[in-house]
Amino acid sequence: MPPTTVVNPKYFPVRNRIIAGLSLGVLLTHTPVRSGSLITAEHALEQGKEVYCVPPYSIIDMNCMGVMKYIRDGSTVVSCAEDILMDFYVAYSHKLEKNKIIGDYINQKKLEGRPEKIKVPKNIEKEPEQKLSQEEIVDKTNEQKEKFSKLISSFDETQLKVYNILDLSPKFIDEISSGCGLNVGIVLSVLTEFEILSIAVSYGGRRYALNNK
Repeated sequence: MPPTTVVNPKYFPVRNRIIAGLSLGVLLTHTPVRSGSLITAEHALEQGKEVYCVPPYSIIDMNCMGVMKYIRDGSTVVSCAEDILMDFYVAYSHKLEKNKIIGDYINQKKLEGRPEKIKVPKNIEKEPEQKLSQEEIVDKTNEQKEKFSKLISSFDETQLKVYNILDLSPKFIDEISSGCGLNVGIVLSVLTEFEILSIAVSYGGRRYALNNK
């Protein structure tokens, strides 16, 4: 609209379509059912963009019903900025630095001047301090896969595709998905099974590797 255009609610959907078009994705945080944010989200979906949702603190709060709808319909649930950045790392690795996205929780917080007493989430495996060479990774990966040989014999085709991509070096979920030609949802389901079987471990930031224990 020209600079002198008077504000009019009928122009909001047009503005929201442009916002969606300029974005790589849309994040919904605290959204009632009748909200302009949902117009932006709908435009994003029509344009093939990702819609992210922060889980509401109350499922009966009317101001969160808009977010609940998108969570129910399968939008990506996030709890921190890293969850979103990880989705874009593979496509924009030339712009995003992996160590700055993930890094070490405590050291990163110190650098940012935040409190030092920060607990690393319990469900996140601590990454090995020793850095292995590529040859060592291959050797140790083969050793681990020998241990899992009995389990492997019972794997279906989908499980085998995911398993064959894994090694001892943590990989982003998008790398695994791309490597085995399966969508992220299926890969995550298989990796959850592998974690239960102690075949794979999660290193946080949606990264997974073979269990080295």
